[in-house]
Amino acid sequence: MTVHRLIGSQLAAIIFLVTAGTVSAQTQKELLDELDRTIEEAESYVSAKEVRIKTIENTLHSRGVSPERQYRIYGELFDEYQPFNYGKAVETLDKQMEIAMLLGDKSKLNDVYLKEAMLNTAAGEFLEARNDLARVDTTIFTKEQEIAYCNVQQRFWFDYDENLKGADKSMLRKVAYYRERLLALADPSSSLSRYVTVPSTSMRSTSPRRTSSTGTRSQEWIPQATTMLTWHISRQGSARASTAGRR
Repeated sequence: MTVHRLIGSQLAAIIFLVTAGTVSAQTQKELLDELDRTIEEAESYVSAKEVRIKTIENTLHSRGVSPERQYRIYGELFDEYQPFNYGKAVETLDKQMEIAMLLGDKSKLNDVYLKEAMLNTAAGEFLEARNDLARVDTTIFTKEQEIAYCNVQQRFWFDYDENLKGADKSMLRKVAYYRERLLALADPSSSLSRYVTVPSTSMRSTSPRRTSSTGTRSQEWIPQATTMLTWHISRQGSARASTAGRR
């Protein structure tokens, strides 16, 4: 298991248990102590990420790297930066977009717009995410792109509904619609399909605010909470490093 997956799963489990309200005060204290230790491990996580990123970046400077290859390398960098550094993730997408435009490849542009839309959605930049989705050319979709499109749409409307605190009931219907399309397209054995399957059934509930039996929101929010907390940790680490460098 990689470092970032380990930390991500630990954070998700601890955050859910602490906020569920079903544990004793002593257990909650122990969980919070564990959360503190997990956050401290983020420094090791950052170091491991930086080494891997540096290795990938070095391939960009190899002699004779074609634009196609550069596009793929920036895609690898995006995958590394996405749960780690929002600003750098945006930069890699900008590079991919430049190359896709240079090549005149509309399919590659679709890939960039979809990734950017998901990134902006996770960051709560809903206007930017909608603009990204509006730029997507749905007439030339591959199956993989259609799956990605449905995934972005269901995530966008779910998070936007959360942001507006359920003010517009039509948003949950859109979530259900895109999740049903996603499940129809995706391989049932895929991790994406397994993730979406469980929460999609709760969309049929008449309650606009989906809660568990303990009165808390369902586990659907955990991936976003973990991602945003990871970004927060990485920004704190970067700030500390910058301060140390000025001393």
